[in-house]
Amino acid sequence: MLARCSACRQTFRVDDFGPQRCPGCGVEVVVREPVLTAESSALPAGDPAAQAPGESAPEGLIPWERRRELGFFRALGQTLKRSLFEPEQFFRSMRYDRADGALLYFSLVVAVPQVLGLVLGRLLSASLAQDLASMLALLHSAAGSLPVDPRAVHAVTMLVQAMDSRTLFAEELVSAVAGTYLQLFLLAGIAHLVLMAFGQAKNGWTATFKAFAYSYSTGILAVVSSFGMFVALLWASVLQVVGLRHAHQTATKYAVWAVAGWQITILVTCVGAPAIVGVLWLTHAMKTHAMGF
Repeated sequence: MLARCSACRQTFRVDDFGPQRCPGCGVEVVVREPVLTAESSALPAGDPAAQAPGESAPEGLIPWERRRELGFFRALGQTLKRSLFEPEQFFRSMRYDRADGALLYFSLVVAVPQVLGLVLGRLLSASLAQDLASMLALLHSAAGSLPVDPRAVHAVTMLVQAMDSRTLFAEELVSAVAGTYLQLFLLAGIAHLVLMAFGQAKNGWTATFKAFAYSYSTGILAVVSSFGMFVALLWASVLQVVGLRHAHQTATKYAVWAVAGWQITILVTCVGAPAIVGVLWLTHAMKTHAMGF
């Protein structure tokens, strides 16, 4: 008879009922003997559809929520792989009534790589600062015999001090990490408001937040290059549509509108607001110039 793993959704053959080990991911699956009725007699053993009406799905249907069983790094790797390349199965098998470490997962795949990137950039800039300091020393030594502009020496001095400033780096680090979490909650909040406007936020804020948190698995691609960042943003939008559709059991068009909602908001904020300020400034400058005549 056939059974289906609730974690990786793989179907495999078993010889008996009771606890079984999935050959795909190693998770223990309990195969219960089905109650044969007119409706369920055609269903294979272990199929989720064979559960009694109203029976809740088992906890931790995605690898990250089974990290105590699978192991931390194995669960992280499987979650990354499935969320990126098997989004339909991944988001369909997820529970949306509780967070289950979604924020921790987001931190590991987005915030931590960002911090590591900043630290690496800091080390590279420190090396460059040492080179500039050596150049500055040469400029000082040659100032007595060569016509060196004091303003150039001052500019190099200020640049070295800025690159070597620990306070500036700490501020950059804090603002970057805070901005990462703010982005998650802000974009998910806008999408949730759009779903509420359509009456489609059926499973509440936790479901929306969880769908968005796992859609940021694409953040690992942003580490590669600027092109990787573009691909990451594009693929994250696709994952958000899939995730919201399963999270709230809604039609694809409403999930698309929810994702488009935060994109339009960002576009208006980043393009529309500066354009309005520019028009107002230009109007004020033209009035001032006309009055001068």
